[in-house]
Amino acid sequence: MKRRLTKLTAAGLAVLALTGCTGGAQEEVSEEPPVPKNVETTWTLVVGQPEGSTCWDAAESFAEALSDATEGAVAVEVQPRPLDRVTSLEQAAAGIVDLYLDSSFIYGSYGDEEELGRPFFSVTMPFLFPDAETAAEVLDSTGGEALNGVLAELGLRGLAYGELGFRYLTADRPVTTPEDLEGLRIRTAGLLELFESYIGCWGVRLYPSSYSDVMTPLSNGTYNGQESTLAE
Repeated sequence: MKRRLTKLTAAGLAVLALTGCTGGAQEEVSEEPPVPKNVETTWTLVVGQPEGSTCWDAAESFAEALSDATEGAVAVEVQPRPLDRVTSLEQAAAGIVDLYLDSSFIYGSYGDEEELGRPFFSVTMPFLFPDAETAAEVLDSTGGEALNGVLAELGLRGLAYGELGFRYLTADRPVTTPEDLEGLRIRTAGLLELFESYIGCWGVRLYPSSYSDVMTPLSNGTYNGQESTLAE
């Protein structure tokens, strides 16, 4: 499925992957007869982000499109992640679920490489693409092919890339210039090394955490603000 789920921006990326990738090995020829079209096969699609998010909407659209394309022979059951996101991705790589859809940050966080050496983090770097259309063209061609190679090493087959939106800063005071960030305590998505490369230079102090753990420290003043996509 080369077609992207939605128009892509350069700042936030969602990745839909099929589990059970052979990593380039030849598939064994099945001696069983083909399954008739009227026999339904159900696939499980786990979504790393909550119901009502753009990822969830994309998953439901994918399920509907696949059912239509196969005339009902393949159904996709969209489910929320049962565990934390990295563990859910590990389950996908192990073949426990059929499909997994989540932010590229999660795919980039999987593995032992240094953060700045992880290819999935590259698409979040600022000013990498001049516009959303160029980003989509790259991810639909050589860029997407390169990332699909990374997924194959994890035991996954990349199907599509979709938009999560540009990342925004929200704070308890107006921030209109880089100087306004001086000394602020800002929650980030957990990619401390990556974000230090272009936010840390402004004097802001970064606190990596999951989005589900943001509201309490924001309300009690532990954080002055946070950065995320509007989709989160």
